[in-house]
Amino acid sequence: MGSHPVLTFSLEHSLPSESLKNFDIREVSEEKLSDWILPLKEAFQATEVDALLYKEAHLWALEKKANFRHFVSYFANVPVSAATLSLSPYGARLDDLGTAFAYQRKGFGTAMALYRMKIAKELGYSWICLEAFDQGALLYKTLGLKELYRNEIFGRRLESTTSKSE
Repeated sequence: MGSHPVLTFSLEHSLPSESLKNFDIREVSEEKLSDWILPLKEAFQATEVDALLYKEAHLWALEKKANFRHFVSYFANVPVSAATLSLSPYGARLDDLGTAFAYQRKGFGTAMALYRMKIAKELGYSWICLEAFDQGALLYKTLGLKELYRNEIFGRRLESTTSKSE
């Protein structure tokens, strides 16, 4: 079915912070996950049901004490980009970066990636990792992340069991 790159970055390196000054990035609480899911829904072209289920999965994980931190970038108070920082005793992981179509290629994704890297570094993490689609990996590679390996995705596409004549 394909493969996805797994990338890593040593937070011992300095991070460019100048590119964060023009962006309104906020950490959001559980009550504001409705803002967080909006850009993700659009960016990943998720259905309303899938977006709701994903948001509910994050709420459930937070209830179970998952160490997720959710971020939203706002433009004129509208949520336009969102992402997650997943933390564990082993390291920090960048997850869920998505930007609404009208705001792509305007620096929101880069700012969101750098912001999460900055937070992880401030929390004492020495490295971050992430798994991305090839398109998303390009952004991270421009920020200095290196491909560690590729995750092979195995599976099969489920075909409809009903025929067209039914």
